[in-house]
Amino acid sequence: MLYPILSETRTVQPLNGIWKFMVDTEEKPVDVHKPLPTRRTMAVPGSFNDQGVTRDIRMHCGFVWYEREFTVARNLLDQRIMLRIDAATHEADVYVNGEFLMHHKGGFLPFEGEINSLIRPGKNRLTIRVSNLLDYTTLPVGNYSETVDADGRIRRKVSENFDFFNYAGLSRYVRLYTTPRTYIEDIAITYDVDLEAARAQVNFAVEAKGDYDRVKVRVVDEAGVEVVAGFSDGKTDISVAIENLRLWQPLNAYLYNANVELYKGDELVDAYDEPFGVRTVEVRGLQFLINGQP
Repeated sequence: MLYPILSETRTVQPLNGIWKFMVDTEEKPVDVHKPLPTRRTMAVPGSFNDQGVTRDIRMHCGFVWYEREFTVARNLLDQRIMLRIDAATHEADVYVNGEFLMHHKGGFLPFEGEINSLIRPGKNRLTIRVSNLLDYTTLPVGNYSETVDADGRIRRKVSENFDFFNYAGLSRYVRLYTTPRTYIEDIAITYDVDLEAARAQVNFAVEAKGDYDRVKVRVVDEAGVEVVAGFSDGKTDISVAIENLRLWQPLNAYLYNANVELYKGDELVDAYDEPFGVRTVEVRGLQFLINGQP
């Protein structure tokens, strides 16, 4: 999963800001086909129980709802449109215009889904239900229990067995991004380093989807100068040698940039920039070595 970036072929649209917010009391089901029935708001990204000053928000155990509207420019509707959520602690169900898009469990990893079939020209509505419940299936593990009160309502409780407060919500960025229908899906960079020769053999494994016939990788240094370039048909990895190597060092984190491009004939189809550093890590005896140095 590549991080969303703006490039010649890609756009990024942040959805951070003030969202509608509602604590789910579970007295009656929430109808996701209708706008969220609340006037409360909450900032995204952020933890709701950090921003909430009332006890019913800060100490809530269970489910909360977030909602906002968004618009996608008409000239982007023929692109692949992705919704990416960088973190929803600890479990989330995502709906677009009242239709289910995806479920994710795990509060510290990003997740995403294509929304083309669920959106329309003009305003669209994004609704996310988030759970902050922790049990033996989650990380961190929590001691979860529930009781039923005299009115028949479920009372949920998490007894933390860790030394921090269970902050939760949409705690990292939410955004839309677009790619062409033929696109770079993933890039893996590995290398072998010869420290004495100041040389690295760098391997680029590029995964792509769609109709293309050539992959090009240009390695550029921090001054913007091309160091080396390589090509493939997309079925094999690209391997190039960097001479006069500048190493990534602690307190001097030198980074190269890999400009990865997809082509169909002479036409540029997709482009992605991936910064990377080159260094060695080794344990020798009782020493931890970076680039051969303790």
